[in-house]
Amino acid sequence: MRTYQERLRVGSIRLLLTVVATACFPSAGFAQVATTLAKGETGKIVFRSVTPPGMLSEMAQKKRNLPPVEVWGELDLPRNASGKVPAMVLLTTSGGVNQVHMNMWHEKFLDMGIAAFTIDSFTGRGISSGISSHSLAQVVDAYEALKLLATHPGIDAERVSVIGFSLGARAAIEAAIEEFREMYDAGALRFAAYFALYPACNIRFIDAKVRPEPIVVFLPEKEDWTPLAHCQAYIESHTRSGGNIRGVLLPGAYHGFDQLDRNVFGKYANLGTCNVESSFKSLERRRADTGELLTAGNFLSYLRTCRGYRASLIGDRAVLATVETEIKKVLSAVFSITIK
Repeated sequence: MRTYQERLRVGSIRLLLTVVATACFPSAGFAQVATTLAKGETGKIVFRSVTPPGMLSEMAQKKRNLPPVEVWGELDLPRNASGKVPAMVLLTTSGGVNQVHMNMWHEKFLDMGIAAFTIDSFTGRGISSGISSHSLAQVVDAYEALKLLATHPGIDAERVSVIGFSLGARAAIEAAIEEFREMYDAGALRFAAYFALYPACNIRFIDAKVRPEPIVVFLPEKEDWTPLAHCQAYIESHTRSGGNIRGVLLPGAYHGFDQLDRNVFGKYANLGTCNVESSFKSLERRRADTGELLTAGNFLSYLRTCRGYRASLIGDRAVLATVETEIKKVLSAVFSITIK
């Protein structure tokens, strides 16, 4: 039997080949695109999503009226599951699904008695890794995953949470914005809790309505991919909007503390000192430091001037254990189960 990570690699390769085939032979299409999981399907699940534009004004206008894209995820139920179990949707870093720490978290949730649905938001969109704007695509994918999980006979639709890492952590924070939940047709569905591990907070959405479910943001003290103050500003913005959000400062921790196979200083490109806020009230995007209006044209120019090229990625087993304990405590409360 293939391991979880081997299944992810095979699924990514198959989906990429199908993307190429579809581009060359338009009638090919994807096989077995899931619109329901009523038969209790697990394993590789292909589903339809959309890729939202970066500007709030365009998102508000187009909503789901965008070309469909087919993405996929790997769904597993916990061993010896009986009755309806809770579930976790996992949103990856910009590196995608084929990472040791994604496999680790997927398996951790299964061991907790929680179904795990790890989403590949990149392969189906024809990209090898995510960039800043792709967190919005991850938000849509998260809600599409939630809608699918709600149809599964073995999953409790009232007990589905979402967790994200780095780029995906920003998506987890954004998924708590009510306007996005409504924009992408989640109906009455909502996530039971939101977890963000070392999020990218340089680009933030402000003055939105924020869901009342718990939002927990894990902040490495020595974060050097995005200034810690930017994430604190995001937390304060969500708090002002009524969100049940809190930051957990992790002393001595660096970005990627759960990536125990990594120990790298000063190698990665990042958003550096970029500081951008998009307003739901005005539908405008501005520099948070100067107030300068950022249009589609000068936004990219600004990003080129503020980006950084040195950052750290340091795994830390003790910090990971602290974070895992906190996540278990929150999930025990929101899922009404005992997780040891």
